[in-house]
Order: sequence, then structure tokens, then C-alpha cells
Amino acid sequence: MASYKRCIMILADGSRPDVFANLAEQGKLPNIKEHLIDQGSLKHAVTVFPSTTGPAYLPYLTGCYPGTCNVPGIRWFDREKYATAFWSRSKHRSYVGLDTLKMSHDVLPSIQTIFEIVPHSVNIFNGISKGISRGGNKTSFMRLWNWYYAHLTDRWSLVDENATRLVLKHLDSDPTFTFVVYPGIDEYSHMGDPFHSEALVSYERVDDAVGQMVDKLKSKGWWEESIILIVSDHGLSGTDEHLGVNQLLESNGVKTFFYPVVFKKGFAAAHMVSGNGMSHLYLAKGANGGPVPKQAWREACHEEDMTPLQQQALDLLDQQPAVDFMAIRAREGGAWVRRGQERARVYESAGLYCYEPVSGDPLRYGGTTLKLNAEDWLLKTYQSDYPDAVIQILQLIRSPRSGDVMLSAAPGYDLRLRYEVPEHHGSHGGLHRDHMMIPIISNVPFSGETCRSVDVFPTLLEWMGYDIPENIDGISRARLR
Repeated sequence: MASYKRCIMILADGSRPDVFANLAEQGKLPNIKEHLIDQGSLKHAVTVFPSTTGPAYLPYLTGCYPGTCNVPGIRWFDREKYATAFWSRSKHRSYVGLDTLKMSHDVLPSIQTIFEIVPHSVNIFNGISKGISRGGNKTSFMRLWNWYYAHLTDRWSLVDENATRLVLKHLDSDPTFTFVVYPGIDEYSHMGDPFHSEALVSYERVDDAVGQMVDKLKSKGWWEESIILIVSDHGLSGTDEHLGVNQLLESNGVKTFFYPVVFKKGFAAAHMVSGNGMSHLYLAKGANGGPVPKQAWREACHEEDMTPLQQQALDLLDQQPAVDFMAIRAREGGAWVRRGQERARVYESAGLYCYEPVSGDPLRYGGTTLKLNAEDWLLKTYQSDYPDAVIQILQLIRSPRSGDVMLSAAPGYDLRLRYEVPEHHGSHGGLHRDHMMIPIISNVPFSGETCRSVDVFPTLLEWMGYDIPENIDGISRARLR
């Protein structure tokens, strides 16, 4: 029997669990502390790779990883469609701009969203609307205008205030599930850094919103049967230096396709940045100088297939301080993880996820071979600099749209020098814990020592009495009071 009749899920984009905890301790988040943390829990949880706005929303809406959904980043390149389709809108994608409207279409049709499961759902400022009714998508046209206005004026506080206004307005119709995005923390963190004063004020703005929502629920007599969740898609780290991967490759003889310079032919590489802290690098199989025919893009390029020019390009990237490490497709499955001269292979075998150092220990997991199930990997690496990295590399590389090489930036750096307006002083996307650790705050406690963002979806469905779809990546952490 369902214990809760409704839920409001607040996605505080870019929020960090340590900042929530510190501000609550300082008395600056009185509503969140009283109504959520003290009644339920604040979990320091783990997000997905890439830890990027958009793809990292998918776990909350589907219970699946971005790789499972086949949406591997905010920018991606589909090698098969590029090689075979005379004309297609799906050869490549950037969800920065109008293409954000295509994200729902790009999710695999077989994957159910929470909007398809829970009736009378409301969607506010979230670009992923797969399965929601037209009447339920309250900001289908308004979202782009709000984002465009805030981008030009830096008034992201106005978008956050509009989010609160819309939630309160539509609560009158008693929606079963409300999903609402607050972009202020993320945007002010990019403009300043994760601890910039404007970013911290945005946390307090979310607290004020929670207070108003609780007051309204109480005034209607609904509070005891309601859930309020605050979640995040990614953390952030400060950015001091930018690496122009596109320019580096081209200056070394590798003609590269990248956004926004997309009208190119005969390129040997495609570089797609996500959150600026990670990127997918696609390599044309057999390319070794000179124009590359489209047919060369039909197959993935594994490390064992790479030409001397491609190996030279990877060596050059590996020498850059901005590149923390890279994961490269392996012909036998899984990936090679490379950091300088250190190498390890990650792969799946007999239901276990394996990390096998060959030389050194690129993920700093102790230097020995580890073969663990998904839950044990989470617990084993939770306190490390790269929590859950083996699981996250393997889930992402299963997507046909993922690159042959996945770059993860070192803290303090990102992977895009030009075409970023405004310049980023805070970045995310990578596998470092600063990017991977997120808050999950709820007035109903989550069980277990920790959890992943993919676990929120099945947990919420169990709390509300809905069947959990089969073949999702998350597991329920429900603890009914």
C-alpha cells in the first residue's frame, strides 16, 4: 500500500552536498534542516558519468545511466549515422541551445520515464519531457525564453523565483509528481566558482522555496502524505585554466570536428565536450593523415586499432596537466584506463565489474585486481578520489554514441578554451569526487550507507506504491516510516 500520495522533486542543479551540510549547520537553511534533514536524511551520494546537466537528469527520471539511455553527453557524435545516412538530424548533437528540445527524442524508446508511470505529473524547467502530457509540461515554451533572458542578463535568480512561483501555482491542482529545476547554483558557480557568494545565496533561495512549499502543503492538510526531495545532477570544482583540446589536435595535424564549427568534411577526429570537465573523442578508424572518407567512420576505433598518428595524439593529450586520465575502448570489451605510463583494464565478467592494473594504478584503488558487484564497488570506492569510476566508465562506454576515448579533466582545469560564453570559472563533467558527489535530501530517510542518483527513481516509486520497471540500473533504498 502506498505510504505517500505526492512528491515534489527539486533538482538544485550543480549543488554540492558539503555546501548544503555546512550551510544547514550554520543556520542558513532553516527550512531544509527542520522539514527535510531532521525528519529524513542528507545523503552524500554519487552521480553518473558524465556528471553533466541533462544526461545526469536521466537517472532521476528513468532509473538508468546515460549510457543505458544512449544519451552519453550534452554533445555527442553518431559515427554510424554520419557514415551511412545521406541526411539525418541525428548525426551529432549539442543540447546547448535549440537541440535541447531533442533530448527526449534521443532517449531509447524502450526506457520508461517517471512521467509515463506516475499520472498527473508536472514538469517545470526540465528539458527532458518524454512521456509527460502536454498539459503537464508547464514550461515547454517558457523554459528557453527564461534561459535566454538569464544568459543575457546574469539574472538566474529570476528563473529560480519563477520555478517557485510555478510550483506553488500548480500545487492547487494536487499533482502526484512535480519535477522542478533550479538552475541558479550551477550558473553562478560557472560564472564565479562553487563557493561564490551568488552561488551560496542560491542555496538559500532553494531553502526559501522549500519553506513556501511546506507551508502550502500544510495549509491543505497534505504534508504528512507528501515527499519533498532535493537532488543534484553533479558537483563542481573551481576552474583556473582551460585546455583547448580542439586547437591542440588541429595544430598537430588532426583535423577535428567540434561545436560550434560543424560544417567540416574529411575530418579525422570529433571532439564533444560535456560540462567542460569531460569530453568524448571519436577517431576515424585507419586515419593516418589526409582527408578521411565518411565510410571510415562506420566502426568504433579501439586502442588496438589506432594508427601511429592517433597514438601520437593520445600521447600528446596524456602529457597535458588538464587531462586527469582517459578511458579508451578495448577491442575485447570494456576500456583501458590510462594516466601517463599507468594503465589498467576495466571490464565486465560473469556479473562482476573488474579493475585489472597492468602497470601502476591509474584510479588509485590500491594497485591490485578487483572483481566486485556494483554495490561493493560503490562502498569500496565511496571515499576515494574517483568514487564508482569503474561502474561509470563501463555504463557510459556501452552507448554506441560514446567516444572511442573519454577524457576526464583534472581539478582546476577544463577541456574547452574557446566558444564558451561566459568563460567558466567552475566546471563539472568528470569522474573526480568534486564532480561526482551530490546531495540527496529528503523528509523520508534513504536506507544504506550511501547511494547513487539512479537509486532515487526506484526508491520513490516504492514509497508511492508504483511498480518498478525491470532492467533499470538503480535499486530501491526505501525505508518506510
